Amino acid sequence: ISGYNVTAAGRVVEVSMMTAGLIAGVVLSLNLGLRLGLPSVPGAQLASSLLRIPLQTFAGAMASACFAVASYATPRAVVIAGVAGGGGAAAYSALFLTGAGLITSSGLAATMIGFAGGVISRRLRIPPLVIAVSGMVPLLPGLTVYRGLYEMAVEGSYTGLSTLMVATSVALA
Repeated sequence: ISGYNVTAAGRVVEVSMMTAGLIAGVVLSLNLGLRLGLPSVPGAQLASSLLRIPLQTFAGAMASACFAVASYATPRAVVIAGVAGGGGAAAYSALFLTGAGLITSSGLAATMIGFAGGVISRRLRIPPLVIAVSGMVPLLPGLTVYRGLYEMAVEGSYTGLSTLMVATSVALA
């Protein structure tokens, strides 16, 4: 991001290793639970509703603020990151409710967070990456990745590949 090639290559390797470890752990846990006879069916997808937007906004704000705290942000940056996450979650929910689609809603909400984070960071003298990265935490496709891994590892279905492609598209958006 900041133009240092060695650092960027190191980050790519780090993220790749962490992702591989996460995938291996989830698949191993799913298979172990299946062999032990534990229920492992992922929760049903909740229908979109106008009444859920305030709760999703609050949850997005808290997730972003907690990520900022875990990243050692200053108290003022934690509050701003929480506002960015809440605003992004609200934008995503509202766009998705209007029928914009999962990937489009995520991309537009992420663009809003990035733009607002850049403007706010200049005014408040907070690094823009603190706001942008923390603010985008609610938009991460964790449940979609879990569903795709479940479909592939437990059900043995190739539909898991398309679900993982949707998760990748959301993450890229």
